[in-house]
Amino acid sequence: MAQIQYKNISKRFGSVTALEALNLTIEDKEFVTLVGPSGCGKSTTLNITAGLEDPSGGELSIDGRLVNAVPPGERDIAMVFQSYALYPHKTVRENIGFGLKMRKMDKREIEKRVQEAATLLDIANLLDRKPRELSGGQRQRVALGRAITRNPKVFLLDEPLSNLDAKLRVQMRAELKLLFDRIQGTVLYVTHDQAEAMTMSDRVVIMNHGVVQQVGTPLEVYNLPNNDFVAGFLGSPGMNFLPCQLSHQGDHVLAQAESFTWPVPLVADAATPTAARILNNRGQLQGKAILGIRPEDITLTVADNPSGNIPCQVTLVEHMGAQNIFIIQAGKQRITATADADFYLAPGTNVNIRLNNAKLHFFDGQTGKNLTL
Repeated sequence: MAQIQYKNISKRFGSVTALEALNLTIEDKEFVTLVGPSGCGKSTTLNITAGLEDPSGGELSIDGRLVNAVPPGERDIAMVFQSYALYPHKTVRENIGFGLKMRKMDKREIEKRVQEAATLLDIANLLDRKPRELSGGQRQRVALGRAITRNPKVFLLDEPLSNLDAKLRVQMRAELKLLFDRIQGTVLYVTHDQAEAMTMSDRVVIMNHGVVQQVGTPLEVYNLPNNDFVAGFLGSPGMNFLPCQLSHQGDHVLAQAESFTWPVPLVADAATPTAARILNNRGQLQGKAILGIRPEDITLTVADNPSGNIPCQVTLVEHMGAQNIFIIQAGKQRITATADADFYLAPGTNVNIRLNNAKLHFFDGQTGKNLTL
């Protein structure tokens, strides 16, 4: 397998910049996912890696070899598409072995590799069927088998699960991760689905408007987002963003929102712990900002005494099986909170909420930069 290195890779289509100064190294045997909304540049990055698009600038290296001018067929990569791209008139066996046949490989070696891939993917009993006789998940396995048999340096996967139903997508997500853990391949995976990015990747690359916003492990980008875009893109339900004015009063930072003021202690306090990143960056917590807090980091209570809490009212409850999602109104500001399924409050209930100071984020009101990092 191989390392992939992007040095100042850019791509322009006329006056439109699809990718801007991409600098990224994907290590040998690493599973890296590009994630972001439509038009963020992830598919462009994949196509440049595959050789389907030429970069407008920069250098792309695979296994230490500069490949900017190398044709796709000579880059030693295998690509799995969203559409599977199977030949409908060929059997599963013929589809899996087609690429090897085109390379004029010995028939016995082709059959050996096809059998190995089919066994690995649990489709050995389907080798004589045609694609029309297969389910969506089985077709996806055939497409993966075709890629595996080539023993490429790099696997490129372009939203391979997006055509599957929700239940099968979750199942295939786990199977793909286990498969590539066994194969020990270098994988570049593209998706718009944050759940796929969070559960499958060694590292995640979050992109927006052709620019990399953050690179890190799934937990790093979730817990320590660089900016409000990353914070809002990851998480379901998404992070709450509340415009506020920050000021200092004694040993507290006061976050004055439209409907409440939330004090954040700047001293070590076991009762209300504050994250070290907030304490270390207290100097830049001034002026207009955006308070960010994830729904799971909000505690709801029905106690009569609102001291140290924010008085609110429940307006809507969404039952999700394992948890309840509460839509809460604090004056004119709407807040989303989550709780275990056995905790229920009817719409119209007056409640108090408490924010977990250790999980608070403050973002610059103009640039969106996380001021607590």
